[in-house]
This record gives sequence, structure tokens and C-alpha cells, in this order.
Amino acid sequence: MNDATIGLEGSEDVIIRGAEHADISGIVRMLADDPLGAGREQYSDPLPDAYLDAFNKIQGQGGNDILVAQVDGAVAGCL
Repeated sequence: MNDATIGLEGSEDVIIRGAEHADISGIVRMLADDPLGAGREQYSDPLPDAYLDAFNKIQGQGGNDILVAQVDGAVAGCL
């Protein structure tokens, strides 16, 4: 996937791109900060291996992509 930049009036640009290993911590932090995710996600440093394993399994399956929205260098969304 090629990166896409979305300009939003009055705010920073949002870059949509494929997730990388370096993004896993930001993704988990964001999910754990959500009221729904707070009860099921475990953000710590270092992250539990389960997150790294899941990322690798998803990325390794054909037809799957993990995308992140990046604002000012930080993960601000994912799908």
C-alpha cells in the first residue's frame, strides 16, 4: 500500500500507511486507553509477546493489512 496523506483544515495532516513493528506499542497504547479496550488490552513496556505474535500472524496471512493513521509522528488510529 502507498501512504496517503489527508489534510484536515485547522489540524495536522493525517498519514494513512501500512503498520510496521515499530507501531505495535502505539497501537496497543491507543487501544488500552479506550474504555472498551481498557478491560482487555495490556499496555506495558515491554509489551507482552502475544501482541507481537498476533501482528506477525496477521501480516503473514495473504490478503490482510494492518493500517495506521499517523498524526505528528504518533499512531492516532488503526484498522
